[in-house]
Amino acid sequence: MTPKQLFDYADRFARRHEDAGKGTVCPTLRQVSKRFRCTYDEIEDACDEGVEDCYLGIATAFGIAGYGHADITPRGAQLVEAYK
Repeated sequence: MTPKQLFDYADRFARRHEDAGKGTVCPTLRQVSKRFRCTYDEIEDACDEGVEDCYLGIATAFGIAGYGHADITPRGAQLVEAYK
């Protein structure tokens, strides 16, 4: 799996959910791992390499307005984000 392949998959995943009226939904590490038959570490490496002029990263926590933040656990539930 290349960073570009990962970006394209995560971007299409999110857009399909947006088009269905479900808002932006990013794939989890678990879903990406199954799709590409790779490890979580390989996904993180692809995110670290990145794609030129695009954001590719892993969300490990989320903010809660007025309350701070919460970590996403377990690791497989963390989200792969891709934005142009």
